[in-house]
Amino acid sequence: MDDRPVSSLPTDMPSLAVAICTKDRIASLCKTIESVWEQSYLPQELIVIDDGTMSDEVWEDIAFGCQDRGIVWKYEKKDLPGLTRSRNWAAEIADSDVILFLDDDVTCDPNALAEVVRLFVDPSVGGVTANLLEPKLDTPGGRRYAQWCKWARWWALQPRVKPTTSKPKVLNDSSVAVLAKWMSGAAMAFRRELVLTHRFDEALAEYALGEDREFGYRLAPHTWLLEARRAKITHRRETSGRANPRRLGYMTSFNYLYILNKTCNLRGWRRAEPYYSLLVLAVRLLLGMARDQRAERFAELRGMMSGAVAWLNSGARAILKSARTSDVPHPQRGRGTQTALRGASVSDFNNTPGAPALPGLGDTFPLDSNRSDTPTLNTDPSGAPAPLGLGDHPTPGLTRALFVTNRLEPGGAERMLIDLARHLPAHGVTPSIACLKDAGPLASQARDMGITVHEHLLKFKYDFAAAWRLARLIREQQIDVCVVAHSGGDRMFWTTLAARLARRPVDVWSHWHPTDEQRHLERPNRVLLHWVDQIIALGSAHRQAWIDVENAPAAKVTVVHNGIDLTRFEDLPPRESVRAELGLKENDFAVALVANLRPEKRHDVFIAAAKLLASEDDRYRFFIVGGGPSESDVRRAVEAADLPERTLTMLGPRSDIPQLLSGLDACCLCSDIECFSVVMLEAAAAGCPFIGPAVGSMTEFLTHQQTGLAIKPANPTSLADAVRTLAADVALRQNIVANAKTRVREGFALDAVATRFAMLLHAEADRTRTSASRRIATDIGRHWQHGLDSIRTADSRTVR
Repeated sequence: MDDRPVSSLPTDMPSLAVAICTKDRIASLCKTIESVWEQSYLPQELIVIDDGTMSDEVWEDIAFGCQDRGIVWKYEKKDLPGLTRSRNWAAEIADSDVILFLDDDVTCDPNALAEVVRLFVDPSVGGVTANLLEPKLDTPGGRRYAQWCKWARWWALQPRVKPTTSKPKVLNDSSVAVLAKWMSGAAMAFRRELVLTHRFDEALAEYALGEDREFGYRLAPHTWLLEARRAKITHRRETSGRANPRRLGYMTSFNYLYILNKTCNLRGWRRAEPYYSLLVLAVRLLLGMARDQRAERFAELRGMMSGAVAWLNSGARAILKSARTSDVPHPQRGRGTQTALRGASVSDFNNTPGAPALPGLGDTFPLDSNRSDTPTLNTDPSGAPAPLGLGDHPTPGLTRALFVTNRLEPGGAERMLIDLARHLPAHGVTPSIACLKDAGPLASQARDMGITVHEHLLKFKYDFAAAWRLARLIREQQIDVCVVAHSGGDRMFWTTLAARLARRPVDVWSHWHPTDEQRHLERPNRVLLHWVDQIIALGSAHRQAWIDVENAPAAKVTVVHNGIDLTRFEDLPPRESVRAELGLKENDFAVALVANLRPEKRHDVFIAAAKLLASEDDRYRFFIVGGGPSESDVRRAVEAADLPERTLTMLGPRSDIPQLLSGLDACCLCSDIECFSVVMLEAAAAGCPFIGPAVGSMTEFLTHQQTGLAIKPANPTSLADAVRTLAADVALRQNIVANAKTRVREGFALDAVATRFAMLLHAEADRTRTSASRRIATDIGRHWQHGLDSIRTADSRTVR
């Protein structure tokens, strides 16, 4: 190892996050982290994405070690396995400029991180891989394997492209950096925005195998990828936790063919080269069977054959023929609850052939249907963003859940609550709703669905009897779990107290994104936060905001993205009839702001943008949809804008949002604070391009120019520019509609959200039942023992 002190570092060094994706290799992980702590240049963040389990003791040791060194410690436990999902997730939660991905079985030279990061001072450098040392390959067996790979021309095919930007000056000194032949997944760094933009291909699920090459090959035309010669990192190559031989063989062949056909323009004889490579490796396995490990080598060989046959029989080749170098759109990885791709992906071997493996490409891969050890994935998204990565779970017992809100008024959170309650019974949860105030206009809709709605539990602002009323309701209805349907305010305060009185767990389902400037929880609710059992956030950024701003314990905050009932969007009326009802002409460009009339929705921004655009072109039409407490203020703002009613129209609250959206040209939000909008998902399902602010967790669905247009929050100019862009570019609108529809159907179906929610509620209820049973058993045992002791110590003559 090179122990020379690193040369003086530039003053403009970018910030660094180290991300380690792991699964049940704690000892190896700790060894890797210790080598990170010994660096001459410490990272600003240490992120661990865990597909396995980590004990509290290890977690605390790492947390204290990071704290002592001034490193931010971020630990995330995933439900759905997948290396590429983990890497995407790490990029989402990182705050640094550069993210260095390390395997959990590497040891870093003390100067390694400094040598990697210093190369990013040059803005033309987008990725850096370390000088990887492989001691286990420097053995007779390792050298034989390397020779076979050389004969097979393994990964010799690469994209024949280079970036158009000027060559980095650091390449003039080959002792510092050279062009990277490939990016090594054991130690590779990228600018964070590149990972967020291009994303690791989540079709390469579980142990991925080749995801580093695939990502590097896709980035090659866009940015310079270098190897830091002085950044020496030793790859210890731990073998525990790896795939079984047959799965390894399947991924070897299928992923190899998939990646090369996706990223390389294979023409002529080059099309046959990947098959030649696989044939040579198959010969190696055949010859090796005569020497040792016959069963393992035979299983790996069978897996390779299955993977190659699956590739040849799939429609992926035809799809990739026209999209070899394009990025495959995937759902953003939510934290804690990642979404799976619909069906199985490249290495998910379930017994359902034809399940779509590449969302956005529109075709399917046949899977290895002979697998007997294959995990079955939930086929509805969450992970979503995946369906929510739930996997197989036994059907839990019946759980009664009480959702507490202020009133059921027409709003995104309230509609989400009613839709969720309608789906929960299918997952073993009996829901009911308690309204502190009157039931509200949506109560009749809930009751028509068979959902019990209680109301008038809070008589006035400081009605302390409300806690006892609510606690009595919880006992009488035999409620197992209480859920606050929105965080903060009266509903959280009184529900937390009542649940404590009734000895029931309480979950807070938050729909508000706290910021440093505007904390959400009032002081009394911050005091009661330690009595809350679980906080349900709507996205990864939302979860982190709860941890950072509201100081919520990370272990208590989980993610369940919003979802929508897709059946409401199946039989929409013809677009022409909707537009005729709205009085729209054929060439009119109609934009609607669909939101409750509340101050944070910034209707003034929408009105200002409408005034700006209307002065340029009279074909723009603007609609304000919704009702709420700020209706009079919004009406005054509309009147002050002095626009014709035909140009700017207030439609009021509507119950036919899917039908209305299908006739519009764009739907927008322009708030300065948003969490994760239901309207955004509804617009996607209805085929209406969406414009929204890049705040909160919105970008976990909203990808600029792919699933919508992202704008600056509360900015009329930015909103007007986005509307102009959509109006002028028909192809962009069509592309956004297609991508958004695919994304919402594969990642945000309501049934998947209900599945995830039900599992959380069942888990809470089971913990309560277990603790209650233990308490009863303890009481019985104590009284029984007390009786026995009394008999033993009593005079026998007094015993009756």
